[in-house]
Amino acid sequence: MAKVSTNGARRIVIVCGLGASSAFVAHRVRHAAGEAGLAVVVTPCALTDLEDRVVDADVVLVATHLSAHLDEIRDAAARHGATVAILPESTMHGGDGHEVLPLIAAADSHQEHRHSQESSQ
Repeated sequence: MAKVSTNGARRIVIVCGLGASSAFVAHRVRHAAGEAGLAVVVTPCALTDLEDRVVDADVVLVATHLSAHLDEIRDAAARHGATVAILPESTMHGGDGHEVLPLIAAADSHQEHRHSQESSQ
């Protein structure tokens, strides 16, 4: 399935247990990314909605309290070519979103590396 075009913006899904915390984090990440000049589309997501949300994601950022579900989340993301990273604890407890920007950059680098390996095969 082709991913939805977002005019080059990184498509980020933030996953938490019920989706409420991820909505607050998504707002902070959007703001921080905007200040840094990064084009992003950030979607909050409850764990139960992950399969539907990950389809168009480039990056899946996971709340630390979901570490027991990390394999399940990685499997879902891998099926759709998305990269997974765990959010810093500070992000879930009042961080301003800037601490997440290196995770997005690292995920981009990982995807570029993976795509170049696939192209060379």
